[in-house]
Amino acid sequence: MNIALPAIIAFLIILPGFAFRSRWQIVDGTRLDYSPFGQVVVNAVIYAALIHSIILAFSAVVLDRGVRFDVLIRLLSSSATPSDYELVHRDIAWVSAYFFAALFVPIMLAYAVKKIVSEFRLDRKDSRLCDIFRFKRAPWYYLLSGADFSKIKCLILFR
Repeated sequence: MNIALPAIIAFLIILPGFAFRSRWQIVDGTRLDYSPFGQVVVNAVIYAALIHSIILAFSAVVLDRGVRFDVLIRLLSSSATPSDYELVHRDIAWVSAYFFAALFVPIMLAYAVKKIVSEFRLDRKDSRLCDIFRFKRAPWYYLLSGADFSKIKCLILFR
């Protein structure tokens, strides 16, 4: 086996974290994110672990399907057997649906969480959850959108 399959599998496992992070972050003034690479990767890995946990729990409870981690480990290493490839080939529809869900869920989840944070104003300076939900790299967003103003001030200023 060559090195391409483990790299593709690792990429597919981490990709949902990057998808969630890219849809969740608000960065001012530029489309490029200049965050440190290590911070971006750590965030993506944490988000990916949470997303995979949610999808695997749903799959186990609702669909009564699980992941064969022994096969996954062998596919990531050089000890994969032909029976491992046959197992993946037999369940290719479920594997494809899983990875499609792993990319679709984080994008929708990021939009939903961002909408809830904005709607309930959880990222305002006077919110108790400000440290968790505030976009620290977007000071102009808060100033120009009126997110830090009270609702009454926003209605007066932005009519």
